[in-house]
Amino acid sequence: ADVFVLPSRFEAFVIVVIEAMACGLPVIATKSGGPEDIVINENLGMLVELDNPVALAQAMENIYSNYLNYDKTKIREYVINHFSTDVIIQKYLTVFNQLIST
Repeated sequence: ADVFVLPSRFEAFVIVVIEAMACGLPVIATKSGGPEDIVINENLGMLVELDNPVALAQAMENIYSNYLNYDKTKIREYVINHFSTDVIIQKYLTVFNQLIST
């Protein structure tokens, strides 16, 4: 695959988007809850409005036309730096330590 497309109406934490990005794929997703917290800039992919098939098609054409502008290594590094096991463990430890100290 060259791109991952998720045209959902509602998504919470979208692990499938993170998995696609871990493979270096740019993502096209609807603004459906979770993707907005993951696809945070145009270097990672594109977000489109819900129930807008024209915008979705335009986003797919845009990424197809500009595919070489997406750096698979940087997309993968973003996932590793924000969602890897070590990062998530540290976040949990921070919360646990805050709870213990209160």
